Amino acid sequence: MIPESRMMFPNVLKGDEIVKRVILVIVILASILIIWYKSPQYKHRTLDGIQFQLGAAIEQDVQAARIEMEGVFQRHFFSPTTFEGTIRINDELLPYPDSVDKKLKITLGDPAKEKGTIQFLRESYYHVPFRYGFLAVNHNISKLTIFQFKQHEQGYTYNTSDAMMISAPATNRAEASAVAHKLMGTFLRPKP
Repeated sequence: MIPESRMMFPNVLKGDEIVKRVILVIVILASILIIWYKSPQYKHRTLDGIQFQLGAAIEQDVQAARIEMEGVFQRHFFSPTTFEGTIRINDELLPYPDSVDKKLKITLGDPAKEKGTIQFLRESYYHVPFRYGFLAVNHNISKLTIFQFKQHEQGYTYNTSDAMMISAPATNRAEASAVAHKLMGTFLRPKP
């Protein structure tokens, strides 16, 4: 026998039907969000910034820099975001034209944990990765900073007290330093 309330309102759903539809809506929304989050995002950004030396404010070591990033950013659930593409700093293309790698593959994250390392293979280096520096970007790639390693014959070194940095967007050393410290965090603080 059909309940009287059901006969008067035939389009009213029963409790079980409501629960099933709510679960279906939740599953559909969760699927859409997961697909949106996990889909690779192509980005082409050009930012104007400043190249400067850390440490004492040495104004003659401040130069304008244009940074162009082109490539794909991929988010992951349990590991840092990755970037695969190229970076151009003024007229310098990374990876270098003589590189075996035609695109950079960078796992973004904390430089103190060796994340964000800009590296690539060069033919003349016998398959030893050439390390350029560290890259840090914010969530929407509207700010970035690059910590440049000092290159020499034996490889590279870096020192957080006097290294060269490139930060964008910035129009002066103070803005560039603020962007660098915000994105690199504790990595740039001098070690005691």
